[in-house]
Amino acid sequence: MYKLNEKQIKRLLQQASEANKRGETLSSVFKKIAEKYSMAQGSVRNIYYKTIKEGNFENLSAKKIVPFDKEEESKLLKRALYERRNYGSMREVFLNMAKGDKKLALRYQNKYCSMIKNKRSMVMREILAQKRVLGECFNPYIDKKNQAEKAKLKNEIDQIIKKITQKCSKENAELKVKLARYEMLNAKSDYEEILENEDNVKKFFIGTENKQNKAKAN
Repeated sequence: MYKLNEKQIKRLLQQASEANKRGETLSSVFKKIAEKYSMAQGSVRNIYYKTIKEGNFENLSAKKIVPFDKEEESKLLKRALYERRNYGSMREVFLNMAKGDKKLALRYQNKYCSMIKNKRSMVMREILAQKRVLGECFNPYIDKKNQAEKAKLKNEIDQIIKKITQKCSKENAELKVKLARYEMLNAKSDYEEILENEDNVKKFFIGTENKQNKAKAN
């Protein structure tokens, strides 16, 4: 089996580190190195992880990779499928899950892609479970472009509805103010009409005085 020499391994690790900072997958690095040295992508991947695991290659050693256990896999898959149904973008989903930590987001993304590829039965069980509860679920095995567009459209509709609701609330408040102002103007108009006629003024004050006397008598 063809192997990489120390210089080539150093290049592999450097490119992997740079890709990690850019938020790119390790698979893209393995593919480039494999094509450059006429190797199988899987062989490059094995060399990379073997070197990382040993952690003794100059200053490019990395922390020991702790694999996901079954519970962590299940939680990751469940949340990833749920979030992808709402957001669509894989990178955005895992960046949110990792709370902005790009390295952790990339680790989540790599594990998710690995499960989609190698654990189809597990993925399908989770899809069916979410469909039973929510009525729908993101399915990574069908047209991803259409699902992403659907999620984007859903977000746009939600934003429009939110804006309309806010606008209606504002308009309702404005209508209440206008109605109160109208009622005040009407009351003022009625009072002015009474004052225009001397007889009306007398009737107004006599009526008021009678009401006050009745109130005292009671």
